[in-house]
Amino acid sequence: QTGRKASRGLMVPFDQIKTRALTKGGTGSSTVEETLLDGDFIDILRARSAILSQPITNLTGNVGDLRIPKLDGSATAFWIAGDDSDTITESTPTLTEVPLAPHPLGGLVTYSHLMLRQGTPTTESIIRDDLAQVLAQEVDLQAFAGDGTGNVPLGILNTPNITSVVDATPDWASIVQLEADLVAANADIPSMGYAVAAGLL
Repeated sequence: QTGRKASRGLMVPFDQIKTRALTKGGTGSSTVEETLLDGDFIDILRARSAILSQPITNLTGNVGDLRIPKLDGSATAFWIAGDDSDTITESTPTLTEVPLAPHPLGGLVTYSHLMLRQGTPTTESIIRDDLAQVLAQEVDLQAFAGDGTGNVPLGILNTPNITSVVDATPDWASIVQLEADLVAANADIPSMGYAVAAGLL
């Protein structure tokens, strides 16, 4: 009907191929080839990092423990008449430091030499990427909620002397109160950011 000739084999209408049910089973199943599409690997659904998306200070290439100087108390200002009869009380700024110590985090995954030899080239990278993602999520979690016990670092929510607005069901008034508390604490700096639990959105 098409007026064309097959150079090799037979020509079969496409609609006939499309409507055929292709099955395998019994002794014929051993002749069916299986292809592993390792390049189309489907990863597990993961939570996106909240802490690393904020404008935080990331310290890299550190050696040993760190101490960051901190101005804990400012000098005092005085109004004067300027007629040489003024007395200004001396004031001295208070300097302290914030100590930083490492909190190593690790994970262990074992797999056989046979799996490494017989698996596809992506086998090792899948395991390595999964472990990296798991460690990153743990850093994200403890940066917010770490209790500071054992080897766990102290998270933001458990750091002493941080102003908080407690509201189980936050509304617009709570959001305004957050902003007001930041301004009152002189903490409304340009690099602020919000991290909100998905269940509260």
